[in-house]
Amino acid sequence: MANIISETTGIPSEKVAEAMQNFYVKAGSIENEGLIQGLEEAKFFKDVKGYNERFRKKLILKAQKVFDAARSEHLHLYPGIDSVFKKSYAAGIKNQILTDAPSLQASMRIMEVELDPFIETVFARKKADVPNLPPKFKNRKYNVSFNVVEINGEKPYTNLEEILQMTREDTL
Repeated sequence: MANIISETTGIPSEKVAEAMQNFYVKAGSIENEGLIQGLEEAKFFKDVKGYNERFRKKLILKAQKVFDAARSEHLHLYPGIDSVFKKSYAAGIKNQILTDAPSLQASMRIMEVELDPFIETVFARKKADVPNLPPKFKNRKYNVSFNVVEINGEKPYTNLEEILQMTREDTL
C-alpha cells in the first residue's frame, strides 16, 4: 500500500511507510480501515498537487485494491486447520471464533480461506468509525453464512464468559 500511495502522490515510499506506521500506532491497530483519511487528517497530503475529495476517493480505491490482492496472495491456513474445522463441524460442534480483526476483515478472511460453511459465529472487533468513505465502502457488509458479533474487548483481555454467555462450568 505504501508503494501505491507513493506512486499516486509522489511522496517517497519511505515517508509514506513511516506515516503509515505512525497512523497505525495512533489508531491502536494495523487493521484500522481509515488509513487514507487518517493520513489526510494528519496533513500528510497537504503538499500533494490536486489533492481533493475526488483524489482521496481514487487513492482509497487503489489502496484497497492492493490490500485485497495482498490478502489473497498471502492469506493461508496453517496445515491441518481446515481438517479440524470440517471434522468438528461434522461431529456436531458449533465452531465459534474469537479474533482481534475488525468484523469486516474477519469475514473476508474466513470467506477467502473457505471456512465459512464450518463456522457458526465469529466474535470480532468493531469496525473503525472512518469518515469520508467512498460510497463503495459505506455500510459495507458481506453476505455470510455465519453470525458476526462485534465486541469491544481485545485479546488477551476478552471476557469470554460474557461473550459466550457461559460460565466456566458450562464449558466442561
